[in-house]
Amino acid sequence: MSKIKLTGNSNLLKKTTSSINQRELSLAMAEATNCGSGLNPLKGYISLPNFNSSSGDIDGFFGLYIVDGEIVIDTLSDVKAQVEAFCTNSLVSATGASISGCVVSSLVEGNTRQLTASVTPSNALQTGTWTTSNASIATVNASGLVTGVGAGTATITFTSTDGGFTATCSVVVIAD
Repeated sequence: MSKIKLTGNSNLLKKTTSSINQRELSLAMAEATNCGSGLNPLKGYISLPNFNSSSGDIDGFFGLYIVDGEIVIDTLSDVKAQVEAFCTNSLVSATGASISGCVVSSLVEGNTRQLTASVTPSNALQTGTWTTSNASIATVNASGLVTGVGAGTATITFTSTDGGFTATCSVVVIAD
């Protein structure tokens, strides 16, 4: 459907194509404002009728909710699903990342070592990406398995999806 973005002053509305009229928007904004942070603690969204401009009949309903200062308007079923997902999300924001399995010893060419990343706190999203500073010395796959390729030193980095926190491990690869 559409999104309406509020810009600091409630009189300045940027609006994309939408079937919501100014009166309905004013009523919705008044209700949302009274809910604290734009979420009704009972429902979390506002349901509004979608009137057919030709017949005046109600063609259906759409939902409206506010997230990050932006009013989101979508089908009622999608709005309900998004609000439900938000309300049941038990994850918290990440505050850091670390790597275990990073021992101070050499890795022989052709051998592997498993590194494990952890994002803190433990109930934060535990995903991220692995990268290497030099793939001609050591590679790392998506699950943190490091393979020695050629002699030298490479830095393996894990970057958390939430917050972009990084942790590094220096890997020394020796010739076979």
